[in-house]
Amino acid sequence: MLIHIGDSPDPLGYKDGDVIGCYPFLNTLLQRGQNICLPKKFDYNSVGLRDFGTLLEKYEKKTHKYKCERINSNQILKTNLLTEEQETISPTNLYGFITKLLSIPNHTIFGTEQGREVWYMEKLPLFGDSAKIHSIWDDIEHHTGNLRQNNMRKEFTPTVKQTMLALDCTGFLNSSYTEISKHTACDRSSPIVVREDEDDETIQTTLIAKRQWKIPYKDMDSELAIDIDDVLDLNKIVDPRQDIQQTEKNKLDDIMFDKVDLGEYIL
Repeated sequence: MLIHIGDSPDPLGYKDGDVIGCYPFLNTLLQRGQNICLPKKFDYNSVGLRDFGTLLEKYEKKTHKYKCERINSNQILKTNLLTEEQETISPTNLYGFITKLLSIPNHTIFGTEQGREVWYMEKLPLFGDSAKIHSIWDDIEHHTGNLRQNNMRKEFTPTVKQTMLALDCTGFLNSSYTEISKHTACDRSSPIVVREDEDDETIQTTLIAKRQWKIPYKDMDSELAIDIDDVLDLNKIVDPRQDIQQTEKNKLDDIMFDKVDLGEYIL
């Protein structure tokens, strides 16, 4: 997560300790995986198509709902990868359709011969799908030297780490350590707003504070393993996050506080 250092001059701006953003490791893994599997990073074969069985094809297959196989000059075998249901369809001007697909820069059309092309359609939502994201990384680790354990930490620029505080923590639910969900991450980086009629979402809201949650880092230097002088020195790059076991990390609810519950804002 990123924590704001100091108070913004804007009365409705960030305050010292405000949680600017939370970044679940699954989101970071997904973004890194998507970057590794960009089509432009893979070659074409001698017939101008993509090879079967590559990391690129495995990624396309896991991130789309349909697989389309051209079986002759007029027909496509369309397979629903979620249900395994199949149907044969006959699009109008299939040749023109394939030609158009092949003209797209960095196209993802697979095959070993023209006329028997294979491609994938209708992207599936991936955010929050832990099983799918880890499955994609199983393939990445198999085909490349990239390891998921080295791609779980959100990267910040030196400038960001000079002016804000990057921290790491863990969730803790039902007496078990757990990863922080996307929902919790969004909630903990949300503002304080009020609506005149809470039952009518069409009524405009009024911003009360830029963020509802904060981490009083100045009072928690020991727990957070930080040197306050270094954090407040804008000439220093500070990143106290450590490669430690999840059970050794600070629990989210032990270091983050709701400013409404603290009485700093009364709604």
